[in-house]
Amino acid sequence: MSEQTIYTKTAKGVLEVRNRTIRLPRELERVFSLVDGKSSVSEILSKSDGMAYDDLVSALTKLTKEGFVKVFSTGPGLAVGIVHLSM
Repeated sequence: MSEQTIYTKTAKGVLEVRNRTIRLPRELERVFSLVDGKSSVSEILSKSDGMAYDDLVSALTKLTKEGFVKVFSTGPGLAVGIVHLSM
């Protein structure tokens, strides 16, 4: 997982947490609340009050597997395209 990866909440995640149909463990709930569809993993880490990077990755992985969040963007990458040359 790249530190530039951006996660967003899924409809399932928003509804289940809002309606309290499922109770997330404290650490997962904390990470879920920081996911906003705009912040990268590194930005979430800086907002997480001292959470270790490995713990954040573990929490995001669990939330993803359970369908509460999903990858929105993998961050900036190298643009690959075809260059057309006119002669």
